[in-house]
Amino acid sequence: MPAPAAAPAKTAASKACDPVLDPKCAGNDDDDAQEVGPKLSQDKVLAVIKEGLPLIEECGKQFNTSGTVKMSWKIDVEGNPSAIRVIDPKFANRPIAGCLIKQVKSWKFPKNPGGSATPVSLPFRLKE
Repeated sequence: MPAPAAAPAKTAASKACDPVLDPKCAGNDDDDAQEVGPKLSQDKVLAVIKEGLPLIEECGKQFNTSGTVKMSWKIDVEGNPSAIRVIDPKFANRPIAGCLIKQVKSWKFPKNPGGSATPVSLPFRLKE
């Protein structure tokens, strides 16, 4: 019986693993998974985000900006976003960051049944 094939070795040309942009990098095989804390269901969080995407996309158009911007925030027990940050340094110190933060701050999530803040971290794709 032949020996199992060895896994291919990573080459220097391989891209670095980014767990925010690629959930599989963190060992998660679910293509749609993003980092959402255990207290609030991912489906409920993503439903609010999906509804708010046009506001995020409008920021990209308003500031003639395209690309993928990573953001993070926490959802407090009342469902309000707090500690909203643009993680990506390419966007963090540009005027578009204020627009993105303002839009996320306007979202209202379901109340958090766990009694503590739920962290969220995910990328948004912007188009001019």
